Amino acid sequence: MAAGDRIKRTNTQAEPFRKSTGRVSFPNRTSLDLNDEQLEWLKEIAWQNRESVAGFLRLIIDQMRAHPEKMERVLKD
Repeated sequence: MAAGDRIKRTNTQAEPFRKSTGRVSFPNRTSLDLNDEQLEWLKEIAWQNRESVAGFLRLIIDQMRAHPEKMERVLKD
């Protein structure tokens, strides 16, 4: 079974949307296993940039998608 086949599909929007509370919600979730040092670093760097951890990770993903040569450099290290 391909990874894409294991993703639970729902009838939700593909784009983020605002809840009645005004908070932005995204239709897909993932879990990430981190050790304590990795989590603390991630929380600190997100806080320094005035961003949530999830928002910071989305920014990284967007940058890697927009500039694949950056990802290639990271993977080579």
